[in-house]
Amino acid sequence: MGLGLPIVKRAVFDHNGRVDVDSHPQGTSVSVFLPVMENGA
Repeated sequence: MGLGLPIVKRAVFDHNGRVDVDSHPQGTSVSVFLPVMENGA
C-alpha cells in the first residue's frame, strides 16, 4: 500500500472535510468533500 491516500485523508480531515472510498466490481472511486467558506467569514 502506498502512502498517498492516508496523506490525503489527513489533509482533508484537518480542513473539516471527508473522504469516501467506494469499491465495485467495475473499479474503485474516491470522493473528497471539503466545506465551502462563505465570503463574510
